[in-house]
Amino acid sequence: MRLGTSLEAGVTLTQLIAGAVGGGVNAAVLAKCRPEGRAPGLAICLGVAAGVYAGFGLVDGRTEQMVVQLTGTLAFVGLAIAKSRAVGILGLCWLAHGVWDGLHELGLIRTLVPGWYPGACLGWDVVLGVVALVWARGIRAGLTEDRA
Repeated sequence: MRLGTSLEAGVTLTQLIAGAVGGGVNAAVLAKCRPEGRAPGLAICLGVAAGVYAGFGLVDGRTEQMVVQLTGTLAFVGLAIAKSRAVGILGLCWLAHGVWDGLHELGLIRTLVPGWYPGACLGWDVVLGVVALVWARGIRAGLTEDRA
């Protein structure tokens, strides 16, 4: 574990690729769902991704980091629940979670996290966010029956 700053190391291409592959597998599984099942699936996965950081905050043990991580988790879970039928909004939420990863990577949020995690999570988040936005575009174009 390290403080969420790795300016000296930075996100590696391996971390991003590993995360992107995981996000791609996640998207492929969701793509097998009926279109109306994709948004709830995206919402559940977003809640899990946010919950991982809450776990890091609890393991970190410092009160301020627990509060930061639990607040972030509640915000993402709240958005996921509120927009659990809106694929496009969930895509934007996934991209926002990538920003959350970046804040950890830059050391602006200083919770102890495994050094590889923010980069891998960023790759995952970007893939799911972009895929969800593509799905939402198809929905708006009338190619599926789900809500954007």
